[in-house]
Amino acid sequence: MKWRLRAAFWVALLAGFSMMSVAAYGETRLSIGTGGAAGVYNQIGASICRFLRMRHRDHDLRCRNVKKGGSVDNLRALREGTLEIAVVQSDLQHHAYHGASVFEAAGPHKELRSLFSVVPEAFTVIAGARADITTIRDLEGKRVNIGNRGSGQRVAMEVVMESFGWTFEDFESATEINSALQANQICRGNIDAAVYMVAHPNLSVREATASCDSVLVPVTGPEIDQLISDNQHFVKALIPADRYAANTAPVPSFGVTATVVATSATPPDVVYDVVKAVFENLEEMRTLLPVFANLNKEFMLSPYHAAPWHPGALRYFQEAGIM
Repeated sequence: MKWRLRAAFWVALLAGFSMMSVAAYGETRLSIGTGGAAGVYNQIGASICRFLRMRHRDHDLRCRNVKKGGSVDNLRALREGTLEIAVVQSDLQHHAYHGASVFEAAGPHKELRSLFSVVPEAFTVIAGARADITTIRDLEGKRVNIGNRGSGQRVAMEVVMESFGWTFEDFESATEINSALQANQICRGNIDAAVYMVAHPNLSVREATASCDSVLVPVTGPEIDQLISDNQHFVKALIPADRYAANTAPVPSFGVTATVVATSATPPDVVYDVVKAVFENLEEMRTLLPVFANLNKEFMLSPYHAAPWHPGALRYFQEAGIM
């Protein structure tokens, strides 16, 4: 019994020292909401934390990359105050700020603030080699992964379904698995196709095309043209040729932009340090992944933001002379 009491005493004492240590160094915890392990959002969050660690003498931030379900989950967590910064699709940033679509019940989130854009994303349909799917209309009657709840791909798929007048009953099955598991399920023959809103090249798409000859399907037609026309946050997109094994020609689709956001409650000094760490390490960031190869300041300040600029971001842009 005595040894247990002593052990409890030392655990409590060490925990106290640990808490005192954090307080003594004045560290500020920074949680960045991203996405699945195989996705570009996770890589964006990991890069931000990496660059902040490289500049640790210039700030007191303790950065944590939080892998969540995707844009919807991230935006809800921002509103709840459990994240300070998040990576989200530009269309869902628009919906959250204005209280539309999946955020209609919650109402407008006018405290949302923009930091910068990162990369364009294309709505991507990956089909199994023997699924007999050559156009997006061929998804009818097939086993399709529509994306997990809380993800941007799920919201985009629901918009596409509405455009074509589809319901879940129009598919043989509509699964809701995480994007990181899609390639494996296609190659095992458990599903015929999967959708993904993603920047290219992407590791999960590469796995599906290289491991079992899956193909990318064009997302075109009058329904898609109308979808782009009716939604200011959607633009025409083209998945470049030769990104994947079966991708010998460009694949047309529509898309959005991956954006980094915070709220007015996120301190300006914190946002300033984050934006500075990213913009002053762009050259290195371009070398981390092929998807970052074309990063440039002009695109990162693109007008794909519904929310106003965060004052911490504006401070850096003005100091650096890029806005």
